[in-house]
Amino acid sequence: MAFDSPTDAFTKANMDPFIKEVWSPIIHDLKQANMSILNFATDLSYLLTDGGDVINVPNIYTNTFSVQTQSTEGAGVVDESPAPANVTLTVNTHKYIAFVIGKKTMKQIAAQYTLNEKYASQARDLLVAAVETSLFALVSSLSTTDVGSGTAAVTDLAIRQGINTLQNTDGSVFELSKMAFFWHPTVYWNQILGISKYYEKQKSGMQPVKDGNFGAAAVSETYMGRLYGIANYVSPRVPVAATVVSNMLLHEDAFAFAMHTDGTNGVEVATDYLVQNLAWLTVVDIIYGVACLRAGAGVTILADEEETLNG
Repeated sequence: MAFDSPTDAFTKANMDPFIKEVWSPIIHDLKQANMSILNFATDLSYLLTDGGDVINVPNIYTNTFSVQTQSTEGAGVVDESPAPANVTLTVNTHKYIAFVIGKKTMKQIAAQYTLNEKYASQARDLLVAAVETSLFALVSSLSTTDVGSGTAAVTDLAIRQGINTLQNTDGSVFELSKMAFFWHPTVYWNQILGISKYYEKQKSGMQPVKDGNFGAAAVSETYMGRLYGIANYVSPRVPVAATVVSNMLLHEDAFAFAMHTDGTNGVEVATDYLVQNLAWLTVVDIIYGVACLRAGAGVTILADEEETLNG
């Protein structure tokens, strides 16, 4: 006998007491860009092992000797005493992230989730990003801040002009091997890789990463190969004002930082059980400072974020 249609079939709502819920072991965390400029800039943290808050970095290039010619034999030499200059790096910025999880909640969280550790790791990444942002903000301290145009896409000429600037500035010739480009992702993917002379010669191909302050792994996702023998790094923290992107070509002497905190990447993590609060308190903090040590050791390569180049 045919059974045309049920009139009172069990529904999901009826069977809810018997349908189990499954919790994935995966926790989706914040996706952060790896280090770029922090792994490249000069690290002066080692100078703070005995304390202190101001690091003085003298230079003898601002005022230099003059090469003399002896016009008359036997005449006395002309001595000189060019005045040295000084740059200071103050380490007094203290940033932190803190969170509290009650004892009851901590006990109830499934054992498969190391939630406190996950949150601490995320906080560490956010503080490292804050230091990188501070370093990139030093762009306004550079001597040359207007190579290229903020109303057009970046060009090969602007890139070559940037390199030329660091080969002809303040009497110094900076080593190509110690330079690096820092591009905003939009500029790199929408403009740089649209310049045919680069992709046709495969100049954007990956090459081994030289270890920086925190090791090769710290920059593995931001390193984009070499251009004219110079390393390329991509970071969303490259400054953008309106649509004007301040990409940079830097020598490693240009910017410096120092950290007064220990721990992974200079970030300290401390967790303590507060019996009076029946809760676990975790504080993640960093004490640091940044400075432009050599204004002539970097160039800003401007570009309009909205422009694109078809490869």
